[in-house]
Amino acid sequence: MIPISLVTGVFISQLYFATTGAQDTDSGVNVGNNDLVCAWPIETTPEKTNVAYPDSNATYWTMPFFVESGLEITIKGRFPSARYFGIDVYGNDSLSFVRNDVPSTLPDFEIDPDANGTNPWQSDGAGSGDYTISVSNSVMSGQSNVLPLSPSPPPSADDSLIPILPANTGYLMFRVYLPENGDPNDTTYVELPTLTFSIGAVERELAPCSVAQSDAGDFSPSGPLGRLIQDQLSVNEGGPCDQDNSCPPLLSFSRAGGATTPFPNGISGYVAALYQPAPGYVSVVRAHMPSSSRAYGDTPAPWPQDGTDLRYWSFCNYLYQVPFPVIEVDDSSGCVADDAINLSGDVATVVMSSVADRPEATQAPDSTLAWLPTSPTYPAAKEVIAVRNMLAASSFDQSATSIRLYKKPALAKRVMGEFYPEMTQCTVETFSLFGADGCFANPSSPTPLFAGASVRLEDTRDGGGSRRLGGSTVEVVVGAEYANQSVAVNLTIARAVSNGYATLHRCDKEVFGTSSINYQPMEAVANVAITEVSSEGTVCVYLSQDAHVIVDLLGVFQLS
Repeated sequence: MIPISLVTGVFISQLYFATTGAQDTDSGVNVGNNDLVCAWPIETTPEKTNVAYPDSNATYWTMPFFVESGLEITIKGRFPSARYFGIDVYGNDSLSFVRNDVPSTLPDFEIDPDANGTNPWQSDGAGSGDYTISVSNSVMSGQSNVLPLSPSPPPSADDSLIPILPANTGYLMFRVYLPENGDPNDTTYVELPTLTFSIGAVERELAPCSVAQSDAGDFSPSGPLGRLIQDQLSVNEGGPCDQDNSCPPLLSFSRAGGATTPFPNGISGYVAALYQPAPGYVSVVRAHMPSSSRAYGDTPAPWPQDGTDLRYWSFCNYLYQVPFPVIEVDDSSGCVADDAINLSGDVATVVMSSVADRPEATQAPDSTLAWLPTSPTYPAAKEVIAVRNMLAASSFDQSATSIRLYKKPALAKRVMGEFYPEMTQCTVETFSLFGADGCFANPSSPTPLFAGASVRLEDTRDGGGSRRLGGSTVEVVVGAEYANQSVAVNLTIARAVSNGYATLHRCDKEVFGTSSINYQPMEAVANVAITEVSSEGTVCVYLSQDAHVIVDLLGVFQLS
């Protein structure tokens, strides 16, 4: 499996340290705290660094540092105006830890304000104040505003998230959920803190990075890291449970995360379900939801609150494929927050489908049906719908955070009780006629019917054929009996002359700007893809650069 560390590692080593004295060596990057030029260089959003299951209602800023004897990092800032903020520390393995009984997660309501200031998560009142947090290895239980610097013992080099960085690498993360007015970069509401590195009497202060110093632009589709992520996605290796055959049954929710998930939020828990999207189908999730601070929208409120179970909950739809991005299509967000769902009583209903198959009932402003898009670029990949439970009240023991084992749907259901989500799939026609209730009453999943060996439909190499030209479209005959149905094919691109992409699509519907597979010069690459067959019984493959095309029919989707 290609690790997420490749994306992060390339970013840190090639971008962040590019203007410092850091040096690349055969064994990695030779870098230390004196090479750091500014604070919080990596901003994670769907538009920038869309990796590792982000919530599109949140923004995450990451700061690498390097553990040294006697090092103390002082974080000084102003409380933001948002539903939630918190600061976490991670070891070189990107995991949370506890040192001297002090956890490496510090949520907003546990941070005391500086003298004469106010923490809006501790007390009501206009405005807010400043805070000061100390990060060191001399922290002790019972101290306020402290975080441990590194785990003891430290993770081994073999467990490092980014092997090219020194083994003493650590990470700070600053999280903000639902910032007021929706813009995490509006300093009126969210002002990133300064960092001061000190060893003894020697101090060095780092201000937050400017736009020119940060990652702006590099994660766009045409940027170097955007292209790297696209290359990784084209591998189609799937997630960890695909690699070791440990996936729970499709459509069943279980605790998600674990020791393989980088940068976990120490006060959140997640239940998630894998599913297979396909043209002509919708997927529906329904659940009784705990009470939350949704009435406060994007502003702070004292915590804990009487009668409130969770600070925040959301539904997010992800591609279950490296690097696990949240799925966003045009202006349609891949996550929906608690205050953006019209509940029916305490029940939330979320529908997932392609843009083309979006049910009309989800588009009414007062609809109690929330909608999330499925991926138009990788339609054959599994997706995962996750329910996030953040900061459960001590009196609420039915949240995802109370589930102690992963990938155990039966256990998750026992713990969550009435709040356990249920999921089904049905045809677009069924949903249009009978709604969500009818979908649960008449389920049908997009199960491909495989009739033994695959069938070769097209091979442009046959008979010494020449490569098809870039910018051209190869029409492939599937068969009139498959007209207007969905088929699964194995698409292979071979002997390309340069880097490019291919798009599989229904011949009588043009598709622009999407990729079914990315390819490199003179290499053979393959990917499973799903498309509808035209009314003439054909599918088409568009090539951006000269290459050979091989198409094998795997199966036709039928109702199950």
